[in-house]
Amino acid sequence: MAFSSVLSPKSQRDIDRNWQYFEEQKNGLGHDFLFHIQECITSLESNPFLWQVVEDNFRRAIIRRFNHQLWYEIVDQEIIIIRVLGSNQDVNL
Repeated sequence: MAFSSVLSPKSQRDIDRNWQYFEEQKNGLGHDFLFHIQECITSLESNPFLWQVVEDNFRRAIIRRFNHQLWYEIVDQEIIIIRVLGSNQDVNL
């Protein structure tokens, strides 16, 4: 069973903002962040049920290297990425 992923507009904004922040901290760190985000999404496409349901139907994958959380929902054969937030950020799904 193959799953595909879709980024919500909010999650795309989260990724863009975080990329910019990490690039400002150190040249290339933003690209490393994107690599880990893509690695997480690829893993989810292979096994979206890896992470447990945390709230309502939302699941949370942890990106340890950057202390971030990737919030997603599984709908039919799609993984909908809702938000990508730092662990200390308020979750507003």
